[in-house]
Amino acid sequence: FMILHQSKEKLLDYSKMVLKQMKSLIKEKLSLIQLHSTVKWVDNVVILKANKNDVKEILQHYTNRVINNIQFSYDHLDFEQLDRICSYIHDSDDVLILGLEFSTLLAQHVQNRFALMNKYISVAISNEEQLESAHALKEGSTVIILSVEGGYFYRHNEVIQILLEKKVKLVVVTMNEHQKMINEFIDREVILCSQDNTNTESRISLLYTLEIIIMYYCIYFTY
Repeated sequence: FMILHQSKEKLLDYSKMVLKQMKSLIKEKLSLIQLHSTVKWVDNVVILKANKNDVKEILQHYTNRVINNIQFSYDHLDFEQLDRICSYIHDSDDVLILGLEFSTLLAQHVQNRFALMNKYISVAISNEEQLESAHALKEGSTVIILSVEGGYFYRHNEVIQILLEKKVKLVVVTMNEHQKMINEFIDREVILCSQDNTNTESRISLLYTLEIIIMYYCIYFTY
């Protein structure tokens, strides 16, 4: 009993120390934010707005992250993988692109670009459409999922289960290559499109990665 009591005391002391450090760190961060921000109160909520003099620095920081993401995507290109993916697209009667929100807008762009190359690709946007499209797929079809952080696999688990049953060839464009559900697919290709999505910078590098696929297909699979 004495040992257990001492352990609890040590744990309590450690927790107090961590809490003290966290409070100090938060206080330090808030001080830095206030130096570069205008503080306003709206309905008892603190609104922090960057000072106009700091906007250029903020935009430069954002731009640097975008550039770094694009460079990361390029550095991780696997040209043999690109060839496999474009072969899947070229040889499949059914090709379906799935995603969430902004990704579906990019999917429509991809659909239009491939249509110009005489390749029809389906895009499903609403939840109902995605379920219907998944059910309608033939076994062995190609499915491209655009999901920067891998959230699609959690929010559309029912669709994923259908795709597994259909034994589709899966292509995932993401920054989260360790999404466990991806590994359940036998035929799978994962393309890294980003390394950082702190301020949604990955939307731009996602488009860049899709343009690379379109360009590769145009060069090697249209003539």
